[in-house]
Amino acid sequence: KQRKSRKYITEVEGLASDLDLKKIAKYWRHEFHVSVTKTKNSDGKKIIRLQGDQRDLVYKFLLEEQIIDKEYIKIHGY
Repeated sequence: KQRKSRKYITEVEGLASDLDLKKIAKYWRHEFHVSVTKTKNSDGKKIIRLQGDQRDLVYKFLLEEQIIDKEYIKIHGY
């Protein structure tokens, strides 16, 4: 999502409920050097928000750790 002219937020949603989102958020915070929060969206689903445009880094992480298959990942935006 674009916040203002050059500010972005990356939101990751739809991950399996058996994953520990707190550990994933902590890992991303240290690995990507960004601010990470764990919240719920308007539907009540858990999401992880990362500061900045981190789509490529999150995509690589999900594939390398074999959390989800490539065909189930949708990248929105530019």
